[in-house]
Order: sequence, then C-alpha cells, then structure tokens
Amino acid sequence: MSGNGIQEKRPIRNMARHLAMFLMLSLAAPAAGEPPPSSAPAAAASSGNPRQEEAAPVRPAAAYPGSMNVTIDFDNVDIQTFIKAIGEMTGKNFVIDKQVQGSVTVFSPKQITAEEAYRVFQSVLEMHGFTTVPAGNITKILPLKDAREKSIATLTQEESAGPEDRLVTRIVKLKYGNPEEVKKVLDPLVSRQSIVQSYPPSGMLIITDVQTNIARLVKIIDALDGELNKSTATVNVYPLQNANAEELAKALLNLYPKSASPGSDKGRFALSRNVQVLPDKTTNSLVITASAEDYAMLQGLIRQLDAPRPMVYIEALILEVDVKRDLNLGTEWRAMKDVNSSTGEGLWQIGSGGLGKSGSYAILPNSMTKYASGFAFGLLGKGITIGGSQFADIGAMIQAIKNDSDVHILSKPQLLTMDSEEAQIQVGKNVPYMTRQETSTTDRDYSTYEYRDVGVSLKITPHVSSDGYVRMKIAQEVSQLTSESSSGLPTTLKRTINTTVTVKDAETMVIGGMIGDSTQLGTYKVPLLGDIPLLGWLFKSRSTNREKTNLYVFITPRVIRDSGDSNGIYQEKNDHIEKLKDEFFPAERKKATPDSGDTHGH
Repeated sequence: MSGNGIQEKRPIRNMARHLAMFLMLSLAAPAAGEPPPSSAPAAAASSGNPRQEEAAPVRPAAAYPGSMNVTIDFDNVDIQTFIKAIGEMTGKNFVIDKQVQGSVTVFSPKQITAEEAYRVFQSVLEMHGFTTVPAGNITKILPLKDAREKSIATLTQEESAGPEDRLVTRIVKLKYGNPEEVKKVLDPLVSRQSIVQSYPPSGMLIITDVQTNIARLVKIIDALDGELNKSTATVNVYPLQNANAEELAKALLNLYPKSASPGSDKGRFALSRNVQVLPDKTTNSLVITASAEDYAMLQGLIRQLDAPRPMVYIEALILEVDVKRDLNLGTEWRAMKDVNSSTGEGLWQIGSGGLGKSGSYAILPNSMTKYASGFAFGLLGKGITIGGSQFADIGAMIQAIKNDSDVHILSKPQLLTMDSEEAQIQVGKNVPYMTRQETSTTDRDYSTYEYRDVGVSLKITPHVSSDGYVRMKIAQEVSQLTSESSSGLPTTLKRTINTTVTVKDAETMVIGGMIGDSTQLGTYKVPLLGDIPLLGWLFKSRSTNREKTNLYVFITPRVIRDSGDSNGIYQEKNDHIEKLKDEFFPAERKKATPDSGDTHGH
C-alpha cells in the first residue's frame, strides 16, 4: 500500500505464481499463449473514511466455470492473499477493510466447485471475525461488529437462509408465542456478535447473525411456537452438567409418546401432551416448553439423570504360563468331563483340588453355563493367592513372577474410563503377511503381502452398580505369528475371550485355560556343505520344537467416585514408582537421600 492510500498493482505474473502455489486445478491450465487475466485499476480509499480501504478488484477474463473443480491448499498465508485468490476464482470484486488482517490455513482434501469454495471462504472469514456484505457489483469484507452498521441483506419469513456464513438480518413472525419470552430463551444460545430483538406489537423477532446460525435458531423458534396452552405453558432452558443433551431429550420424549392413546399411559411418567423438549447441542442444554407442574416433575428427573457418573480404573495382567509350570490359583471354576455318573459326571467343581479331594466341592450341572474342558475362571478377592503365596494386588504379583522363566508377561495395561463407556488398549505390531506366491512365465517369482495386526488387544466396558459391584463386558484377543507351514506361508495363533462378568469393587478376577500350541521349526547345517543338493542332508538336520502355554487374564476394577478415590490411586502408583527407582537406581537414590547422621545432634 502506497502512502497516498492507493493499493499498488502487483504484476500479473506474481498473481499467477500465488494461484499456482495454493490452487491445484483438476483440469488442465489455460494454454501458455492465452492472455493472462487483467486487473482493474486500483480504487482509491475515501479520505473521509480512514477505517476502510479497497483492494484491487479482481476482474478475470472469465471466472472458473461451475463444472471446474479445484483443490484448496493454503498453509498459514496472509488473509489478503487468500481473498485475492478467491476473487480470481469466482470473478468477484472485493473491498477490504484495513482491519482485515491475519493469517489463514485452509486444506481441502477433495476437489470442490468454485461455488463451494466461496462458501468455504465465507466460513473462514466468519471464524476470524469478518464477514461479506454485498453492495452492487462489489463485495465488502468487514469485521462482524462493524457489518451491522452497513446495508446488510434482510430476509423475511418466506425467504429461507442459505447454507452460507454471511451476515444477514432475519425477520421471524411468531404465531402463538410471546416474542419477549422466546427472546429470553434465545439469548443464552447466541454469540456475542449476534443480536436478537423482539417486537411484541407485531409478534416478531428480528435476528442479526450469520445465516448458518440463524437456521439453527429458526428450528428452535419453530419448535417453541407450536400450539401450546398459553395460560400455563412456559419456556425454560435447563443447562446440563454431565449428560448429553440429545440423548437425554430422546429419553424424556419417550416417557409420553405423542401417538399414545389417552388410556395407555398407566404406569408411565405422567406428563401432559403439550410438553416439548428440544436439545441444543451447542450449549448442551434442554429447551423445555411445559407447564409449571410438568416442568417441576421434569426437573427432578433431569437432576437424577444428569448426576456425575463414576469412573473405573482397570488394572489388567495378561500372561502366558508353560503348561509344565501351570499356576495354582486357589479358587476357580473348572468344567469337568470324561467321568462317569457315579463319580460326578456332568458336575461342576469349585476349588483347586481334584474332584472329591480336599479344597473342592461340586454343584449341580444346570446351574452354570458349560465351557470347554480346561477353561477356568474365578474370583480371587482382594488378595491374590497363587501356589500358596499371598499377594496384595496385581503389582505385587508381577514383582514376584517377573524372573520366572516359565511365566511370560504379555501385557499389563491400565485403563481409566467413564461408567458404561468402552475402554480399549492394543499393543502389538503390524506385520507383513505373505498370502500368495506365484512364478510367471519368465520364471520370475512374485509374492503378494498383506499387513495384519498381531499382538494383545483388550476391550472393557464397565457398568457400576450402586452396591459396589462392577459388571464388565470383556473382549480379549492375543495373536501371534507362528512358524511357517509346509506351504511356506506363516500361520497365526489367535486366542480370544468374549464374556461378561461381575466383580466387587477392588477385587480381582481371572480368566484362564486358553491353551495355545505353537510349533517352531529349526534347521541346523554345516556352512556350505549343508547347501549341497541331496548330499547336503549328510551335513544338516531339522528339528521341531512344540510349546504349549496357558493364557491367563487378571483384571481388577476400582471405582472412582470422588477426588479422594483418585488421590488414593495416585498415591499408590507414586509409591510404586519410588520402589522401582530404589530397585533400579539404588546408587543415585542413595546420593539423593541426605545422610541420617547429618540430621541429628544439631
């Protein structure tokens, strides 16, 4: 901008370079021999209005046709460069207020039309506090707070607002509602730049806002302006603290369906037929139109449904144990079969001992769901007993078995989730998996690969009851690639659990009995000699190593209802970290601790 207030012309070549940088057209660019678009002379800003200055109107030889698609890619560019690029694309002339400053970032992953690009342009301006105001053959770009003073478009009730972020004034005439009462409902739902005025003599509302926001407000107004009992019905806004407004509104409306007959409401919530509940997603509020009696009834119900939900902290331990070193879990459910009726055929056994031995007893066969032979699950309580040893929690058990070569800890995830919300953790890798191998006519080998997730996956959805129990829906999967099969393709060993259990708060349950059988093929040979055809077998050998492992899943849920519960878990984990520091960094910890002799005798 020159000192006399007139914008300097930039060479057309620079403008083309900007467009080539930020716009990638789906169609071929114009031929090099075509003349570049011309720019109209720069217009001088009025000296009497120092707040506004005009950008050079962009007058391309021909605007991009509506069928031509573009991909927008602007990364932290000056907003005025962005405006000029849109002007070149749409053929519009812009006058830019000097307050329009800043940088914008816009990415369009797919191609859009020039008309859609202009809607994106209006949305970007609205996000930065600016808007467009058409004025004849030009379009003014102003701050939203100043645009209300200009000649913005006015829409009547018959004219519908388009899907644009353009500032307009909309006149809405109410049929039944009181404009003053409806205005009180709308005021908390609009932004600071928006204006809602009521005119009771004509039963009108006058709203100044961007078109997309006006469309949202009109839906609320239409719902509030129904045939209501004017003598008793009032409009109320109930802001929710914890619940979701849309889900709660559906639940409340189901209490008395509009299609229900007058005699079919026995045992249902006694609401009048003229009650309306409308959710506002933006403010997470309920807009309720009801009589004072109905609203009081709804308030009590909403308070209960809007109560804060507890969280659940879940500790899990997933480990494999060699079948030769199986764990004695103390208490377990075990499915028994292959025994005759005289000794308990079809009975279920509880306890770690064999059938009829000390530490076990049988229950009726129809009182439990049947599982495969070898499957076991049980409740271990707050203390975990394995092989006669007592452990306070999962962490203590991990410390005890971490050096056991027959026990392999696969994962020890810790999850925190809301009541009735799914929590998931997945640990593993995405490995290539050869699915096909072919040889072409030219004796060249071709292989086809797929990538698959291999590792440990755990999904848990907890439901907390008022009596301190936690019902958990568990989906557990452990997968691993085994050695190659005879065809040369690898095989996958996958073990899954899908079950629902109920555990008392802070107690541990275990699921086990999923035995996996893996085979490892090995080849041992003398270098060079073992590669000789036929004779090489005199200098090499193959071995097959089979390993059976039992998969156990330990899960401990802990309910967090307030800050005291969360602080207790935090302190426990902090103490555990300090113990690990003492174990792995004893020298550094000793240096950090002052000598006890220095603290006495002073």
